[in-house]
Amino acid sequence: MTELLDVRDEQGNLTGEAMPRAEVHRTEAWHGVVLVWVYNSKGEILLQLRAAHLNAFPEKWDVTVSGHLAASEKAVQTAVRELSEEVGVYAPAEELEFVSELSDSFPLIYGKTHREHDYIFLTKQDIVAEKLKLQAAEVLDVRWITPDELERDLDDPVNKHHYSTRNRRVFQLIIDAMRERFPA
Repeated sequence: MTELLDVRDEQGNLTGEAMPRAEVHRTEAWHGVVLVWVYNSKGEILLQLRAAHLNAFPEKWDVTVSGHLAASEKAVQTAVRELSEEVGVYAPAEELEFVSELSDSFPLIYGKTHREHDYIFLTKQDIVAEKLKLQAAEVLDVRWITPDELERDLDDPVNKHHYSTRNRRVFQLIIDAMRERFPA
């Protein structure tokens, strides 16, 4: 069955059109994506290392979980589903904190531009990274990192190349959220 995505404008408003995922990417249409950041009681952030064959950010460290909103699906539904599928974490909708939304665009490996309107969530999960059931088709590895380490890496001209080239605000949101929750 073909996966349909709702087409949106840059502000995230639905246009009333739905297209197959491949067509959305081929035409560079704006569409919805959920980003979920997992953090723990120590104030660490869980990153995922994306699989080598993916069209966006292959073999780069990225947000804990990301996934496309299927047509007519609510962002929180996608967040719950993607957490379970990609890293084997079950978090009910009430454990997901909506943080923000923003629009982002970036090049895909085959030359097209990916245009997504992101719905960003946080969830606190005290889990052992090595025990997670990772979706092999999408996730190579996961690791915990402190907000300070993440920020240093993103600011370092060499280390920043190990991370996705998402809008820096996506990363800054989690860094700031952790600093609010875990002041030095």
